Amino acid sequence: MHDPGGAALLNRLVGALVERGVPTLSTSNYEPEKLLDNRIYHHVVEPTIKLIRDCFEVRIIDGGTDYRREVGGAGGAAATKFASGRWIIAANLEEAASRLPDGLVLPSTGESTTVLDGHRALRAMAVRDREVWFDFADLLEVTSIAEDYLDLAERFDDWVLTGVPPLARASRQARQRLVSLIDVLVHADRRLIVIAEVDRGAFAEVPHPPADLFRAESRLAMLRAG
Repeated sequence: MHDPGGAALLNRLVGALVERGVPTLSTSNYEPEKLLDNRIYHHVVEPTIKLIRDCFEVRIIDGGTDYRREVGGAGGAAATKFASGRWIIAANLEEAASRLPDGLVLPSTGESTTVLDGHRALRAMAVRDREVWFDFADLLEVTSIAEDYLDLAERFDDWVLTGVPPLARASRQARQRLVSLIDVLVHADRRLIVIAEVDRGAFAEVPHPPADLFRAESRLAMLRAG
Protein backbone atom coordinates (compact mmCIF):
# COMPACT_ATOMS: atom_id res chain seq x y z
CA MET A 1 0.00 0.00 0.00
CA HIS A 2 2.05 2.91 -1.30
CA ASP A 3 -0.44 5.30 -2.88
CA PRO A 4 -3.46 7.16 -1.48
CA GLY A 5 -5.76 5.93 -4.26
CA GLY A 6 -5.14 2.32 -3.26
CA ALA A 7 -5.61 3.26 0.39
CA ALA A 8 -9.01 4.78 -0.37
CA LEU A 9 -10.10 1.54 -2.09
CA LEU A 10 -8.82 -0.50 0.85
CA ASN A 11 -10.85 1.66 3.23
CA ARG A 12 -14.02 0.82 1.31
CA LEU A 13 -13.19 -2.88 1.08
CA VAL A 14 -12.32 -3.40 4.73
CA GLY A 15 -15.27 -1.27 5.82
CA ALA A 16 -17.66 -3.41 3.76
CA LEU A 17 -16.18 -6.66 5.10
CA VAL A 18 -16.57 -5.49 8.67
CA GLU A 19 -20.10 -4.16 8.11
CA ARG A 20 -21.22 -7.49 6.61
CA GLY A 21 -19.32 -9.63 9.10
CA VAL A 22 -17.44 -11.51 6.40
CA PRO A 23 -14.76 -13.83 7.85
CA THR A 24 -11.53 -12.71 6.20
CA LEU A 25 -7.93 -13.92 6.15
CA SER A 26 -5.48 -11.43 4.69
CA THR A 27 -1.69 -11.24 4.48
CA SER A 28 0.60 -8.24 4.28
CA ASN A 29 4.30 -7.51 4.13
CA TYR A 30 3.72 -4.70 6.61
CA GLU A 31 2.20 -4.26 10.05
CA PRO A 32 -1.02 -2.19 9.90
CA GLU A 33 0.65 1.01 11.12
CA LYS A 34 3.24 0.75 8.34
CA LEU A 35 0.66 0.78 5.54
CA LEU A 36 1.09 3.84 3.30
CA ASP A 37 4.12 4.80 5.34
CA ASN A 38 4.30 8.35 4.03
CA ARG A 39 3.74 11.21 6.44
CA ILE A 40 1.93 13.24 3.79
CA TYR A 41 -0.63 10.56 2.88
CA HIS A 42 -0.67 8.23 5.88
CA HIS A 43 -3.89 9.78 7.24
CA VAL A 44 -5.78 8.35 4.24
CA VAL A 45 -5.31 4.76 5.41
CA GLU A 46 -5.90 5.42 9.12
CA PRO A 47 -9.59 4.31 8.98
CA THR A 48 -8.46 0.90 7.73
CA ILE A 49 -5.76 0.63 10.39
CA LYS A 50 -8.33 1.33 13.11
CA LEU A 51 -10.75 -1.27 11.71
CA ILE A 52 -7.98 -3.86 11.48
CA ARG A 53 -6.95 -3.29 15.07
CA ASP A 54 -10.52 -3.14 16.38
CA CYS A 55 -12.10 -5.98 14.40
CA PHE A 56 -9.36 -8.39 13.34
CA GLU A 57 -6.75 -10.47 15.07
CA VAL A 58 -3.30 -9.43 13.88
CA ARG A 59 -0.55 -12.03 13.98
CA ILE A 60 3.05 -11.39 13.01
CA ILE A 61 4.42 -14.49 11.30
CA ASP A 62 8.11 -13.96 10.72
CA GLY A 63 10.35 -16.83 11.61
CA GLY A 64 13.35 -15.19 9.99
CA THR A 65 13.60 -17.76 7.18
CA ASP A 66 13.09 -16.76 3.56
CA TYR A 67 12.05 -20.05 1.98
CA ARG A 68 12.25 -18.58 -1.52
CA ARG A 69 15.99 -18.15 -1.04
CA GLU A 70 16.29 -21.79 -0.02
CA VAL A 71 14.65 -22.89 -3.30
CA GLY A 72 16.92 -20.85 -5.53
CA GLY A 73 20.09 -20.54 -3.50
CA ALA A 74 20.34 -24.23 -2.64
CA GLY A 75 19.62 -25.31 -6.19
CA GLY A 76 16.60 -27.32 -5.15
CA ALA A 77 13.82 -28.42 -7.46
CA ALA A 78 11.82 -25.50 -8.78
CA ALA A 79 8.32 -25.46 -7.38
CA THR A 80 7.05 -23.01 -10.02
CA LYS A 81 7.82 -22.10 -13.59
CA PHE A 82 9.17 -18.74 -12.42
CA ALA A 83 11.62 -20.54 -10.14
CA SER A 84 12.86 -22.59 -13.12
CA GLY A 85 14.35 -19.41 -14.56
CA ARG A 86 17.99 -18.35 -14.26
CA TRP A 87 20.19 -15.48 -13.16
CA ILE A 88 23.13 -15.42 -15.56
CA ILE A 89 26.10 -13.15 -14.87
CA ALA A 90 27.72 -12.05 -18.11
CA ALA A 91 29.34 -8.93 -19.48
CA ASN A 92 27.55 -9.32 -22.82
CA LEU A 93 25.17 -11.59 -24.70
CA GLU A 94 27.92 -13.57 -26.39
CA GLU A 95 29.34 -14.51 -23.00
CA ALA A 96 25.88 -15.57 -21.81
CA ALA A 97 25.07 -17.67 -24.88
CA SER A 98 26.59 -20.91 -23.65
CA ARG A 99 24.70 -20.71 -20.35
CA LEU A 100 21.21 -20.19 -21.72
CA PRO A 101 18.68 -22.94 -20.96
CA ASP A 102 18.09 -25.49 -23.69
CA GLY A 103 15.96 -24.14 -26.50
CA LEU A 104 16.95 -20.48 -26.07
CA VAL A 105 19.08 -18.91 -28.79
CA LEU A 106 20.42 -15.35 -28.92
CA PRO A 107 18.32 -13.04 -31.09
CA SER A 108 19.63 -11.68 -34.35
CA THR A 109 19.42 -7.96 -35.09
CA GLY A 110 16.72 -8.65 -37.66
CA GLU A 111 14.38 -10.03 -35.00
CA SER A 112 13.89 -6.69 -33.26
CA THR A 113 10.21 -5.79 -33.21
CA THR A 114 7.57 -3.98 -31.18
CA VAL A 115 4.93 -5.38 -28.88
CA LEU A 116 1.68 -3.73 -27.80
CA ASP A 117 0.18 -0.88 -29.80
CA GLY A 118 0.14 2.91 -30.03
CA HIS A 119 1.68 4.86 -27.17
CA ARG A 120 2.17 1.56 -25.32
CA ALA A 121 4.46 0.10 -28.00
CA LEU A 122 7.63 -1.39 -26.53
CA ARG A 123 10.73 -2.53 -28.38
CA ALA A 124 11.53 -6.23 -28.00
CA MET A 125 14.77 -7.84 -29.12
CA ALA A 126 12.85 -10.88 -30.35
CA VAL A 127 9.42 -12.47 -30.26
CA ARG A 128 9.18 -16.21 -30.95
CA ASP A 129 5.76 -17.67 -30.41
CA ARG A 130 5.37 -17.45 -26.58
CA GLU A 131 8.95 -16.35 -25.95
CA VAL A 132 10.03 -12.70 -25.69
CA TRP A 133 13.41 -10.99 -25.26
CA PHE A 134 13.78 -7.47 -23.83
CA ASP A 135 16.76 -5.29 -23.07
CA PHE A 136 16.46 -3.74 -19.60
CA ALA A 137 16.53 -0.19 -20.97
CA ASP A 138 13.92 -0.88 -23.65
CA LEU A 139 11.45 -2.30 -21.14
CA LEU A 140 12.12 -0.48 -17.89
CA GLU A 141 13.84 2.81 -18.69
CA VAL A 142 10.84 3.85 -20.81
CA THR A 143 7.36 4.83 -19.65
CA SER A 144 6.03 1.30 -19.34
CA ILE A 145 3.46 0.49 -16.66
CA ALA A 146 2.24 -2.56 -14.75
CA GLU A 147 -0.72 -2.94 -17.11
CA ASP A 148 1.75 -3.43 -19.98
CA TYR A 149 3.44 -6.26 -18.10
CA LEU A 150 0.08 -7.86 -17.29
CA ASP A 151 -0.95 -7.83 -20.95
CA LEU A 152 2.41 -9.20 -22.07
CA ALA A 153 2.37 -11.92 -19.40
CA GLU A 154 -0.83 -13.26 -20.94
CA ARG A 155 0.93 -13.50 -24.30
CA PHE A 156 4.39 -14.79 -23.34
CA ASP A 157 5.41 -17.73 -21.13
CA ASP A 158 9.19 -17.29 -21.37
CA TRP A 159 10.90 -13.95 -20.75
CA VAL A 160 14.56 -13.05 -21.22
CA LEU A 161 15.73 -9.75 -19.75
CA THR A 162 19.20 -8.73 -20.94
CA GLY A 163 21.58 -5.89 -20.17
CA VAL A 164 20.53 -5.75 -16.53
CA PRO A 165 22.78 -3.25 -14.69
CA PRO A 166 23.24 -2.81 -10.96
CA LEU A 167 20.16 -0.95 -9.71
CA ALA A 168 22.37 1.89 -8.53
CA ARG A 169 22.89 2.74 -12.22
CA ALA A 170 19.21 2.52 -13.12
CA SER A 171 16.78 5.41 -12.84
CA ARG A 172 14.44 5.65 -9.86
CA GLN A 173 11.50 4.92 -12.17
CA ALA A 174 13.17 1.85 -13.67
CA ARG A 175 13.85 0.45 -10.21
CA GLN A 176 10.19 0.69 -9.29
CA ARG A 177 9.10 -0.75 -12.63
CA LEU A 178 11.35 -3.74 -12.05
CA VAL A 179 9.56 -4.48 -8.77
CA SER A 180 6.22 -4.34 -10.60
CA LEU A 181 7.51 -6.57 -13.41
CA ILE A 182 8.73 -9.23 -10.98
CA ASP A 183 5.38 -9.16 -9.16
CA VAL A 184 3.53 -9.72 -12.43
CA LEU A 185 5.77 -12.54 -13.64
CA VAL A 186 5.61 -14.36 -10.30
CA HIS A 187 1.82 -14.11 -10.08
CA ALA A 188 1.43 -15.24 -13.71
CA ASP A 189 4.11 -17.92 -13.12
CA ARG A 190 6.21 -17.07 -16.17
CA ARG A 191 9.81 -18.22 -16.58
CA LEU A 192 12.35 -15.38 -16.36
CA ILE A 193 15.94 -15.53 -17.57
CA VAL A 194 18.02 -12.57 -16.37
CA ILE A 195 21.33 -11.69 -18.00
CA ALA A 196 22.98 -9.31 -15.57
CA GLU A 197 26.34 -7.69 -15.05
CA VAL A 198 26.60 -8.64 -11.37
CA ASP A 199 25.25 -11.17 -8.87
CA ARG A 200 21.95 -10.61 -7.09
CA GLY A 201 23.57 -9.23 -3.95
CA ALA A 202 25.49 -6.49 -5.75
CA PHE A 203 22.55 -5.89 -8.06
CA ALA A 204 20.28 -4.76 -5.21
CA GLU A 205 22.79 -2.47 -3.48
CA VAL A 206 21.17 0.92 -3.99
CA PRO A 207 21.16 4.01 -1.72
CA HIS A 208 17.45 4.71 -2.15
CA PRO A 209 15.68 1.39 -2.76
CA PRO A 210 12.25 1.41 -4.39
CA ALA A 211 9.19 0.39 -2.41
CA ASP A 212 9.04 -3.39 -1.90
CA LEU A 213 12.48 -4.08 -3.32
CA PHE A 214 12.92 -6.62 -0.52
CA ARG A 215 10.05 -8.64 -2.02
CA ALA A 216 11.60 -8.53 -5.50
CA GLU A 217 14.96 -9.63 -4.06
CA SER A 218 13.29 -12.57 -2.33
CA ARG A 219 11.56 -13.61 -5.53
CA LEU A 220 14.66 -13.22 -7.68
CA ALA A 221 16.49 -15.48 -5.24
CA MET A 222 14.36 -18.36 -6.54
CA LEU A 223 16.08 -18.17 -9.93
CA ARG A 224 18.81 -20.69 -10.48
CA ALA A 225 22.34 -19.40 -10.75
CA GLY A 226 23.38 -19.55 -14.40
